[in-house]
Amino acid sequence: MTRAPIRFAFVVVLTMGFGGCDHAPAMPTSASRSAAVTAAPAAAGPAITALGVSGVGEHTAKIAWSTDQPADSVLELSVDPSMMDARRLASDDQQLQHELSVTDLLSATTYYFRVTANNEQHQSSRSNVRNFHTLAATGAPLSGLDTAEFFVIEFKYPGSTTWSYAPQLTVRETSGRSTATVTKLVVVLPGLNPGTNPMPPFDTSKCVAPGQTLSLLNEIYGDFELTFDRPGSRASGTASIVTTFADPDGREGTTSATGPIVPGSLPTTYSGGSVRWPCASGR
Repeated sequence: MTRAPIRFAFVVVLTMGFGGCDHAPAMPTSASRSAAVTAAPAAAGPAITALGVSGVGEHTAKIAWSTDQPADSVLELSVDPSMMDARRLASDDQQLQHELSVTDLLSATTYYFRVTANNEQHQSSRSNVRNFHTLAATGAPLSGLDTAEFFVIEFKYPGSTTWSYAPQLTVRETSGRSTATVTKLVVVLPGLNPGTNPMPPFDTSKCVAPGQTLSLLNEIYGDFELTFDRPGSRASGTASIVTTFADPDGREGTTSATGPIVPGSLPTTYSGGSVRWPCASGR
């Protein structure tokens, strides 16, 4: 008798449960997935309020502001509205109320400023740019100027029949505390006709340091820096000069002198002339 083959069917059931396992990973829910990609709000720097200016004078001002958190601050100050080359003043204390006194300002000048505040967490904020205008200078000049030497050289250029005249001037700053800027010279040469007397004003911008002397109108590259002539005329007698100067605030003064007309010739040296660069404040 033939037996039919016996076949066995096995069913394996695997049950995986994480309910009691501390190390089992939790399946993310839609809520947790959303929380994972949402950035936390950025922390804000100190709010700057009540920014203003008081006590504005010719050379000084006070700038004050408040912050809603303890903060140190940096004040930037410039004559350029784009804040280029700004002067920086620091208020280092972590505080709520801030004030800085600014000195050595130019008179009759518009200044632009802004404040940056930083809290202890190194979070910062910056104000908009604001401005103020310093007062115009009044009263007598801070500088003083005197004529140390003045004379006029009479000469002829090679091949010329016309007399030419080269003033030579040395001035001294007399206050000892403030720079003087020579701004204009007016020379009178009697007898130099036809034409007008005095000669046309000579505008310049040359600086005399406090208590120092400066030689003006000297030789420059084998010639004189300033000459006058009138074809067919010759000066005689005593020359005179009026020198206008200004202090660092723009207040003007004048000094005058007389001097001889002396024979001479073109210089044989080749210097670069007298000082031409802008004056420092000298205050």
